[in-house]
Amino acid sequence: MFPSSSQRRYWMFPDHQSVVAKRVEANEHFKERNKESGSTFLSADEELTLCNWYTNKLIEMTGQFRPPPPASVLGTAVTYLKRFYLNNSVMDHHPKDIMLACLYMACKVEEYNVTIEQFVCILPVSERQTAAEYVLRNELMLLQALCFHLTVHNPYRPLEGFLIDMKTRSHISVTQIESLRASTELFLQHSLFSDASLLFAPSQIILAALLHSASSANTDLNSYLSTLFHGSGKEEFLHDKVKTIQRMVTSSVRTSEQEAVRIQEKLKACQNPELNPDSQQYRERAEQYEMESSEEL
Repeated sequence: MFPSSSQRRYWMFPDHQSVVAKRVEANEHFKERNKESGSTFLSADEELTLCNWYTNKLIEMTGQFRPPPPASVLGTAVTYLKRFYLNNSVMDHHPKDIMLACLYMACKVEEYNVTIEQFVCILPVSERQTAAEYVLRNELMLLQALCFHLTVHNPYRPLEGFLIDMKTRSHISVTQIESLRASTELFLQHSLFSDASLLFAPSQIILAALLHSASSANTDLNSYLSTLFHGSGKEEFLHDKVKTIQRMVTSSVRTSEQEAVRIQEKLKACQNPELNPDSQQYRERAEQYEMESSEEL
């Protein structure tokens, strides 16, 4: 399914430089449109740093739902967030708002049944109404930004497949294999702070996660891998891919709160007020939209 998916065709890139170039282009486009403002703008790196901070917020938020959502909800929400900011600037759309829209959309797509009232209950009471209005009003904008490509192939499903296959075809005990699960899932969570999902197939990411976990647990998977790829001629190719993924994920760093606060303070001076739900300009436009919609009805 993945080789023929919209994810493979439209949201995978040949190298990391291509991903970086997309973010720089979005950053430069905002600066060009607003060069007369005299503001001090965020750099593309600062934008990415702030997005990574809100990736961490997504992890925290999904942990607050009861019952807990499947891991695919988090993976899909983070993927939407990454895709959105390949073509849009943080200075136009604050990630604290886009993050909520991405998470609510992911709940729908991954069939985690939650109403907008239930969804905003994980937020402070003072933020719930504004958040609900923003999410519902901007669903179409998010869909358009994602080109209506909503199906995301996360590594979590391949994880179960690999674990079952290992139990069937390897000489490693079931207990040893199951002991790899927690550290493998931790690796996958850490991968959300990297660009691995924009560069590598889900099966390659989960293979890197399993090998990283096995190495940490002194579990030898070489015999299993030899059986898995026997005669395929892809052993060296996959080995290089896995090593690259492991380096990318282990070298990724979560944004500190201090750094996030610094960037958000800088953002206040250059954020587009027309797209900022906290601005008077945005509220006036929203009220005008509601009035026009009522008149049409």
